[in-house]
Amino acid sequence: MPVPVRLSIDGGTAITVPTSASVIVQGTNSASKPIRLKRIQLQSNQTGSTQQVVQVQLVTYATGTSTGGSTPTAQPKDDGLVGVYTAATSFRAGTATMGTTPTNKAMWQWNTANPFDIVEGLEALQDEFGVSKVWALIIPTAPAASFSLTGILEFEEFG
Repeated sequence: MPVPVRLSIDGGTAITVPTSASVIVQGTNSASKPIRLKRIQLQSNQTGSTQQVVQVQLVTYATGTSTGGSTPTAQPKDDGLVGVYTAATSFRAGTATMGTTPTNKAMWQWNTANPFDIVEGLEALQDEFGVSKVWALIIPTAPAASFSLTGILEFEEFG
């Protein structure tokens, strides 16, 4: 039975997106628990006068990054499971160090003055990643200006 899990990508402190390609968040699935993405939500501190359009990609990596950024921890979405269930997927967020050999699964254009909200079933979302898979949400090309980013991922762990 899948366990619904939520990750605060920024862990309570906004991520600074640099003026270079960067990893918003990278997930590394455990050797025993595949996942299904349910929702990706992002927002920035940019307004109409500072907005820009950036490309956001959902990719898989041959080898993920293990440096830079932060290591936020996912928690069960259901209050009754908090403290009982520990998510097995590990994360790294907010780093300019990319993984190797990315394979694009989905790509979107995001106007940073507006919320980015992709929900399973409403948008094209490559949503299932097998055991030991490294996947990431990245900004593959340099934004025109640096900005702050907050967001969440919702997913289910199986196994």
